[in-house]
Amino acid sequence: YRFYHDLLSCPELGKTAQKYGYEICYFPHFNMMATNDYFEDVENIRLIEDGREYKKYFSEAALWITDYSSTAFDFAYLGKPVVYCQSDKKEFFGSHTYTEGYFDYEKDGFGEVVYDVDSAVSTICDYMKNDCKIKDKYSERIDNTFAYRDRNNSLRVTEAIKERVNEK
Repeated sequence: YRFYHDLLSCPELGKTAQKYGYEICYFPHFNMMATNDYFEDVENIRLIEDGREYKKYFSEAALWITDYSSTAFDFAYLGKPVVYCQSDKKEFFGSHTYTEGYFDYEKDGFGEVVYDVDSAVSTICDYMKNDCKIKDKYSERIDNTFAYRDRNNSLRVTEAIKERVNEK
């Protein structure tokens, strides 16, 4: 939690958000909700404590900041920019239950990967200064990752299941 506390406490981040009309919301992973008390002193952020409303925040947010979470896929599917903050990469993959898989955040990710607070602040502020427009490089990756980005996914799944059932 320390990285995110330092990031969210950064005066430059708060000033830039205010200048460009953004609200910074901290929406911790369910397993991190126990650290919420540590963020009550941070000014200029809104602490989101109801994880059930994530769809609402995905649709409203202009930029998503995460670490290794698959929520980046959900956000990228919406065509919005993502910043991966991975200050603990060595520890995360070295002593965590996760191991590095096929997905290379630098090569395959939907946004910049940053490893320290200063880089994170700089990257996030640059996005805010540019109306949180997704960069072409990441837009291309999103297009190459998702075959369809429409409202017909459930229909396609249902049709595919019907076809499989009818094959038997």
